[in-house]
Amino acid sequence: MQKNELTHPGAQPAAGDPTFGFAVLNTTGSGWVIAEVALKGATPNSSYDIYVNQDPGGCPTIATGTLTTNGQGNGNANVKVPAVAGAALYWVSAVGGGQVLRSTAVASP
Repeated sequence: MQKNELTHPGAQPAAGDPTFGFAVLNTTGSGWVIAEVALKGATPNSSYDIYVNQDPGGCPTIATGTLTTNGQGNGNANVKVPAVAGAALYWVSAVGGGQVLRSTAVASP
């Protein structure tokens, strides 16, 4: 299990970027990647498309889930996607509310 913060902008978050929540990523022995995504202080009352990215070979072009924030910009989502064979790095992207938020890439335990 890996927990990392969701930040923006850029392809990979940099030190000092503002944070807007976190993602907890798990890989299972049965071929799944499970992401628990929590946005905190993001754009209020907005829908975000959730993407679970896997490298090499798995940057999705279709959202794998959705998350809707409340009036404070907080929201949660759980997403489960098939693991890509050979993938070694995983991260989450949340796109919506005029933002593109990304977690840092983490290796599978």
